[in-house]
Amino acid sequence: MTPEDVWPEVTEAFAFYGKKVLPLKGPKRRRLIQALLDEGFTSEDLVAIVHGYVWRHDGLGVNADGWDPKVHFTPDSVFVMEKAEDRLERGQRGPWLSREEQVKARQKAARERVEAARAAQSGGHLKAV
Repeated sequence: MTPEDVWPEVTEAFAFYGKKVLPLKGPKRRRLIQALLDEGFTSEDLVAIVHGYVWRHDGLGVNADGWDPKVHFTPDSVFVMEKAEDRLERGQRGPWLSREEQVKARQKAARERVEAARAAQSGGHLKAV
């Protein structure tokens, strides 16, 4: 697997948070990505590392100390080898969502479970309620 193989998924992960990442060019980023791949990281791991960066900073908003993680939300900063394992672990939860979005997602999942249970009880046929 090469950096070019994983780059589309990486750019999509950044785009999820509104960050446009330029095409993979230049030796620095290519070496950075290749080093992670050589260590056994997969394309899914690299996407999780992007999410993990955002989870680590509880979003991309300016924190109480005035530090703005969005300023450093670049492949060069996100894929630092020394922080990759921690970010991978955090990012395996999936994309970061605000507290409000998390509640909405849980409510939606609960509604879907209820609907599936109702459908199963009615033999797969939905009844008007």
